[in-house]
This record gives sequence, C-alpha cells and structure tokens, in this order.
Amino acid sequence: VPQAKADLDALAARLGARSIALDICAEDAATQLIEHLPDGIDIVVHNAGITRDKTLANMTPEYWDAVLAVNLNAPQVLTKALLDSGTLHDNGRVVLLASISGIAGNRG
Repeated sequence: VPQAKADLDALAARLGARSIALDICAEDAATQLIEHLPDGIDIVVHNAGITRDKTLANMTPEYWDAVLAVNLNAPQVLTKALLDSGTLHDNGRVVLLASISGIAGNRG
C-alpha cells in the first residue's frame, strides 16, 4: 500500500530493519524481492490480502482474479522463489496471515 510506505519505513528503522515496497502481483515481483535481499532473510510474513465484497453472481472476473492473485498466488510464487534461490535461510520461517473474512466470510 503506497500510502503506508512512510509508516513502514519508520517502523523498520525503529526495529533496525529495512522495508521493501513491492507490487507482489507484478511479473517480476520475485526477482525484485530477491535482488533486494542479497544477504537473505530468516523470516517472511505474508500479510497482504484484499477482499472484493460481492456475491459470486455479482463478482466480475477482474475482482475474482485480483483476490486470487493477492491472497493465494503471490504468497506461493514469492515463497517458492525465496526457497529456490536460497534467499530464505536454512531454518527460515514463512508465516501466512488471513483475516477473519477469509476464514468466516462476509455476505458477498
């Protein structure tokens, strides 16, 4: 979320870390991520998620594709790239978060 970058940078600095602003659905997202992590990482937290509150009958293919791209495809693609490239260190951890909407659902 571009408008949250300043807050993310401030939090990362406070923790002695750094942030990476990245469109996780971009064709080259995995390559960009790996390039930003030359020393590798110990943990990755997938916390991006979107909803498009529509009933299935009213959901456009674009909304459906966007939800699947962010919530399912991007974490899979990025994690696989981190593992395949060795960027995620041995004994590294991958954490995937979901909202209550993803677990219990909303009307629409």
